[in-house]
Amino acid sequence: MKICESCSFPMNKIEDFGGKNFDSKYCKYCAPDGKLRSKQDVRNGWIKVTMMKEKLSEEEAAKKVDEKMKKMPAWKK
Repeated sequence: MKICESCSFPMNKIEDFGGKNFDSKYCKYCAPDGKLRSKQDVRNGWIKVTMMKEKLSEEEAAKKVDEKMKKMPAWKK
């Protein structure tokens, strides 16, 4: 199993990979057409998902996402 280098989403099936390409480093959410979305777009989506899944406020989710993003290879540059 590969992990998205942008958001850590697990990629198991071809549908999980950006652009439906097994060689993609990014998932279908971060790179729907195979090209990585902007950091701000990825961050905003990740915050929304974190708020829903973990029942956090936007501020709490943003702090959590920002900490995780710092560790992701796509955003270390």
